Amino acid sequence: EPYRRQRQMCIRDSNRVTEIGWNVGVIVIMGICAVMDCLWKKVWMPLVWGMGVYILIWTLMSGEFSGERIMTQFLPGVLVAVILYTASVLTQGQIGRADGIVMGMLVMAAGMEQGICFMAYSLFYAFAVAVFLVAFLRKKRKTRIPFLPFLLLGYLTMLWQQMTLS
Repeated sequence: EPYRRQRQMCIRDSNRVTEIGWNVGVIVIMGICAVMDCLWKKVWMPLVWGMGVYILIWTLMSGEFSGERIMTQFLPGVLVAVILYTASVLTQGQIGRADGIVMGMLVMAAGMEQGICFMAYSLFYAFAVAVFLVAFLRKKRKTRIPFLPFLLLGYLTMLWQQMTLS
């Protein structure tokens, strides 16, 4: 009995370390993308694709690749990316192409439930900044603002919420 309990604690600690390592990698890559989006309003696409490869490799290494995960994380993530990339093409770039792809990858990483959560946070933060820019700094309604920093902030908020609730 004590050995079993100790083994369960080791597995739980191992999962926690894996989860922390996973999130640190996603946050670092997202942070680089967010800085690029702020500075140049463009994101280096090989970095974005590198994030996708990172997500896939980490998932395979963690042994969590299953049919359920494909249905609840990977397919919704691909769907989000395809819809937002198509919207980017149709709006002639008013929605950044990288924004849609990164959002889809984050849904793949976090899952659909947490994906909806961080997307809602991201949109809320972007809306608050847009209102501030229009109301107080007298910016035009068509002023472009980088969205990846808000995705990063939304992702961090979702992680913080998960940590405080567990």
